[in-house]
Amino acid sequence: MTHLPALLALLGAEETFTDGTLPAPGWLGFIIIVLLCVATVLLIRSMNTQLRRVPPSFDEPRDGADHSE
Repeated sequence: MTHLPALLALLGAEETFTDGTLPAPGWLGFIIIVLLCVATVLLIRSMNTQLRRVPPSFDEPRDGADHSE
């Protein structure tokens, strides 16, 4: 438990370069964010397609036809 304040201080500290500037995520971070956004859009479209296939009701049909085979 004595190391908890030191650990919290380490996690909260911002890492800086020797010239005092903060590191930036750069192009790799941008590409990863774009890929995550594209994957999210594709998953949402797929979910909407699957939800359109779900019947409006799961009740048994009342037309008298026996669909058990």
